[in-house]
Amino acid sequence: MRRTREFRDIFFDAESIEKAFTFFDKSLLTDLHKRYLVKEFVIEIGELSWEFDTEDKLLEAYIPGITTIIYKKTFLDYEFMLYTGEHSSYVGLKAQTLAKMVPIFRYVESLVPSGALTREKALKKARALILVLHTKNGSWKELVSYLYITHGLAVKPLEMNRSNQALMDEIITMAGKDNLAVFVFPGEGGESQQEDYNLIRHISGMVGNDRIILVYSEKKVAQSLPLDIEKIEFRQGHIKQVFWLVLNMIRKRFKEHETQHSV
Repeated sequence: MRRTREFRDIFFDAESIEKAFTFFDKSLLTDLHKRYLVKEFVIEIGELSWEFDTEDKLLEAYIPGITTIIYKKTFLDYEFMLYTGEHSSYVGLKAQTLAKMVPIFRYVESLVPSGALTREKALKKARALILVLHTKNGSWKELVSYLYITHGLAVKPLEMNRSNQALMDEIITMAGKDNLAVFVFPGEGGESQQEDYNLIRHISGMVGNDRIILVYSEKKVAQSLPLDIEKIEFRQGHIKQVFWLVLNMIRKRFKEHETQHSV
């Protein structure tokens, strides 16, 4: 028997995930069950995913409300799984009877007041939050991997299109513009170019030009977007050469903000 419970607008912290599984372990598992362990530890950011060897490494890399986490342990007759979506966390259990699951779900519910964040609180806590807006150009993936894996920054990639505009607006409003740095990878011309421009102008109106950085490999792209925003140009296929510049811009913007608020 399997059951999944949605925790709407709830994102558990790493300590609570550990506590929830420990309770599941002590309540249901014997040494015999543990011999049949199959585990899955995965984190996803947009189209990117990383599989971890150990629970510790997974939870160290997990950022509530930002990264999608798949924490799954399957045993003989039993299974514990926790994963997150854009707006919710989900806890899935497998056991022989519903009666055996009920205490587990109740324990997870008891962790919510002290061991979980709403989406808005998670977005505000993830300082600095790096929003990467991109088209089909794949260079953004290298930048996201670098900022997240190498520096542990909270990175949120989103494809620039009309269907995602409401989600972008929601994230910016919840996180607050002072908590954001926005890197934009525009398209390389074509029919969608004007749409890209309109969306960038819209985002600029929400966060201010000083929070947006245009990242591109074609000069004609920058020339077609006459916005008063900073730009980073890289040779096509060589975005790694400007990683240091991106990192410096992030540090500079958040240092300036902290200085202004300390005066």
